[in-house]
Amino acid sequence: MLLLDKESYPGKKGGVEGARPSGVRRWLLYGLVFLVLILLSHGVYGADEAAEEGKPMENPHWQEGLCGECHEGDPYKEVRFREEGDFIALCNRCHEKDSVHAYIHATGMIPSEKKLGRMPEDFRSALYRGDEKGRLTCIVCHNLVYQCRKEEFWRRERNPRFFRGGPYGHRTDICYKCHEPKGYTRMDPHDMINDEGEILTSKCVVCHRVVPDVDRALGIEDVEFKIEKNLERLCRRCHYDIPLHPGTFISMAGVTEKTRKRRKPFSHLRVPTSAVLKRLEKTTREKDIIIPLEPGTGKIFCATCHNPHERGIQRLRRADRGADNPQRLRAERKGEICLMCHEL
Repeated sequence: MLLLDKESYPGKKGGVEGARPSGVRRWLLYGLVFLVLILLSHGVYGADEAAEEGKPMENPHWQEGLCGECHEGDPYKEVRFREEGDFIALCNRCHEKDSVHAYIHATGMIPSEKKLGRMPEDFRSALYRGDEKGRLTCIVCHNLVYQCRKEEFWRRERNPRFFRGGPYGHRTDICYKCHEPKGYTRMDPHDMINDEGEILTSKCVVCHRVVPDVDRALGIEDVEFKIEKNLERLCRRCHYDIPLHPGTFISMAGVTEKTRKRRKPFSHLRVPTSAVLKRLEKTTREKDIIIPLEPGTGKIFCATCHNPHERGIQRLRRADRGADNPQRLRAERKGEICLMCHEL
């Protein structure tokens, strides 16, 4: 963003050069200022332009210089939103497909008096800022300021979806700002066998497209999932707010000199190197454990290390390893899961 200080613009005595530019240079300066104003008004490459050209949209969250995606004009001078200030329409320019998902809270309704009574003041204030009649909009739960102003960007690692009042320890903690917890006990999809020893097949289709045939399935390639690519998303539907997972992020202090210098968090969710794959083949054979990789991509994903099933669901003993363990780790002893791929 270009900011011109009143006391240091070209042409003012004591400014950048102390003399007004002339001729071509003056027109170049005017042209540059005009271009910046256009970019501020319409965004560098917006959702509308991307949709028209069939290209991926620029994500404006946690970025500088993309104010025009949501704002009209310069928001540092006057805050005016696109879509005539309709926050639902504004967010749905990019998130329309997400907003119809069963896991996303509906918008447009007026909360009951009981829910209004539970709401913290900042949530209640956002309710009426978003809609003068008090209808629910996206900004009740999402604080746009967090991802908009550079001085708030420190929140990104712990609160990537800029939940108001976040970060939260569990995904549903923010829900209880309005809802009574007793009425919203979540189903546990990992509890798959009832007291009579019968498999609860309704739990299977939380993640699988069809109930797997446990008598025929010999590996992950023999079952179908509700999501075809990036299976991490299956787990993130419930286990969303775990940004400091030890297998994905290195702490701020770091554990080695190398990790201290790392600019971006290290992620295990990648295709293993040939050396790691060679060791994994050896250790899984020796310890009689299945360590599955994502079908189609060969990437490590959540269920590579964690067994999501209840003990007894898997017919093969090596596939059943880790079920019901603490953190459901497929290798039972602490730290052993790391040694499946890494040498000391």
